[in-house]
Amino acid sequence: MADQRGAHRWQQELRRGEQRIPGGWSIRVLRIVADGSEVVSEVEVPHDEFGVFRVASFWTIQQGRIVRGREYWTSVGADPRPEWRAALVEPM
Repeated sequence: MADQRGAHRWQQELRRGEQRIPGGWSIRVLRIVADGSEVVSEVEVPHDEFGVFRVASFWTIQQGRIVRGREYWTSVGADPRPEWRAALVEPM
């Protein structure tokens, strides 16, 4: 139950952060997974001029604050799946 509350709180924080993003950017939360002090978020970040990005973020939270984070950004469709993995995934 604590992890669900943490994931919900994290989603609220992402939405608050979206309000501080400069013009043209927005965030669409696709998924949040929380386990104790570790939170993983998958978001879509569309921009009218630069296109649509997908971001996987890994966060460490201590005392209600982010103390560590790592993000991986890609453009939708920019990284084609290798043929050996085709049967394991479906295009987004």
